[in-house]
Amino acid sequence: MNDSSSASKSKQPLGEILVEAGLVSPSQIKIALQEQQEHDLRIGEILALHGWISQKTADFFVLQWSNLLHQPQKKPLVYYFSEAGLLNKTQIQRILKLQKQREPKIRFHNLAVELGYLKQFTVDFFLANLFNIYNPNSRSFAKPYSLIKD
Repeated sequence: MNDSSSASKSKQPLGEILVEAGLVSPSQIKIALQEQQEHDLRIGEILALHGWISQKTADFFVLQWSNLLHQPQKKPLVYYFSEAGLLNKTQIQRILKLQKQREPKIRFHNLAVELGYLKQFTVDFFLANLFNIYNPNSRSFAKPYSLIKD
């Protein structure tokens, strides 16, 4: 990812990031934005109160995401899923156990999707943004956030 693209990614609104990651829908963001006008809460707090994401997930994208995009040294993908509150310790242990039992070997994130812990869309988002790896089979679309900016 070039510097200008990386810089613009780090300045995205939380709602846009969460929609692009497949963690919430545009309609959920639209509801949260409407509720934000009525209450003194941040978008992440509103989404968490509805149970659409965890507060840990909102905090991860608000507090850590921008810095992670600029770090040249990356950690294993599982680290980011854990930090974002997308996988808990029990899920991670189960995936690691299954990974050891599988022949042929299967990648951690593929097992997480297979077990229903993560969506392929979300995995693709992390791979594309953190590791500059794109899945040509992904059903992503260019600007999902624009659907709610009417």
